[in-house]
Amino acid sequence: MITGIMCLTLIPTQMFAMITPGPTSPTSYGLFSLIVITALSSTIMAYLIFKLTKNKYTNQLHIHQNMLNKQKEKNKTLIVQLKKEKASNEKVHHNFDMNRKLQNAFLANISHEIRTPLNGIIGFTSIIKNDASLSNEKNTEKNCDFVLSCGYRLNSYIENIIEISRIQANETDLHLEPCNLHEILDLIIDENQFLLNQKELKISVEAVNLPPVKGDKKYLFKILGNIVENAVKYTNEGEINISFPKNSSSLTIAIKDTGIGIDEEYLNLIYQPFSQESKGITRDYEGGGLGLPITKNLIELHNGTIGIKSKKGKGTVVTIQLPIYHEMNGMVYCPTQPNIELGTIESKTLPSILVVEDDEMNAELMRAYLRETADVTIAEDGEEAIIIIQEWANKRRYFDLLLIDINLPGRWTGTSLMKEIKNRWQYYRKIPILCQTAHALHGDKENLLQHGFTDYVPKPINRKELLVKIRHFCKISRGESKLINAEEYGK
Repeated sequence: MITGIMCLTLIPTQMFAMITPGPTSPTSYGLFSLIVITALSSTIMAYLIFKLTKNKYTNQLHIHQNMLNKQKEKNKTLIVQLKKEKASNEKVHHNFDMNRKLQNAFLANISHEIRTPLNGIIGFTSIIKNDASLSNEKNTEKNCDFVLSCGYRLNSYIENIIEISRIQANETDLHLEPCNLHEILDLIIDENQFLLNQKELKISVEAVNLPPVKGDKKYLFKILGNIVENAVKYTNEGEINISFPKNSSSLTIAIKDTGIGIDEEYLNLIYQPFSQESKGITRDYEGGGLGLPITKNLIELHNGTIGIKSKKGKGTVVTIQLPIYHEMNGMVYCPTQPNIELGTIESKTLPSILVVEDDEMNAELMRAYLRETADVTIAEDGEEAIIIIQEWANKRRYFDLLLIDINLPGRWTGTSLMKEIKNRWQYYRKIPILCQTAHALHGDKENLLQHGFTDYVPKPINRKELLVKIRHFCKISRGESKLINAEEYGK
């Protein structure tokens, strides 16, 4: 159409005059008619093409608009579905968090309710055993060993159940520090001494100076404890040897026994939870099948490795590699002296210790544990503790150390009591305040130390470990490991 119009508008005026039909120019009339017809035809053709093109693009536009509207509807549906899924996921996440909190609360409650009486059983039995040993009552001493062995076994199994639950939930956190393997091994051997004596087994630890291991002390105790316990359990005659092969990049511990060994086919299954070589009512050895799976997981969390070589009837060698704590500037630990006598201290040097404990059994146990080491005063709750401390302060007397139970009745918890004491008496801001509790799950210690306690004593209380801490914090300890220069390492 535009083309036709342009044809008309582009005709010069003179030419238009020439071709305008007149009475004497019939040819001009025909030429004029031809041009007009051509222009009109072009206009009509252009118009028709325009209409056809317009209809085509209009139809396409409608199609795309319909598709867009349908997509919008789909998007709205998807948004609704996503909102529903988000709400469902939030509900699942909330339920998961609630279940995890309930599980942790259940484990913490079970731990507390079992550890508290277990602390009394193990504690008083060890005291009776000690008295029986002094009076040469062999039968009583032997019976006490049976009770202690059962107590340690029950405590170990409780800890394994709790720990495997935490590992499976990825809730195991390490709190790394320099650790003395000689001290850890001494405590482990003490706990297994009854079974060692009963089986008449010898256990030897290579007397070499060791660098500190970079690890979590509680978990290192569990790692080495599980391996040594297995070695003692599955060895009926012969000996157990613990050595430290040289390794420039890490500390290697090799625990070798002359026990029953492990079948080659079972070695591939040894790290699976609850897996045991002997099963059913015919199995020869008790156990839950959790020790090695937990051990392997904990070692790997320490960036270490474990390897087991064994032959049926020939014994087993477990090799563990752990990272060295290089931040200690080349210092290493000496072996501890065997059978260190904790002994007594002359009365004039006895430290004064205030024990805040509401459970009568545990209070008497602490008094019995410390009777030859300290002058002990007992308070049943926070109110009585504050009264006693005030009475001592009025006489210008102060305790050398406070040992406070976390779960106290009445107004004060162990944590709030500790903070109140530090707030009222400036002197106690520099005095060691230890907490004792049956809440011995991993992470409890760190939380309590962050609140301001100097150290942490878990139940059931290990008497030897407690006395070492008491002596250390009262600055009258004896027989502790010392640091020496790394040049002496391996000499």
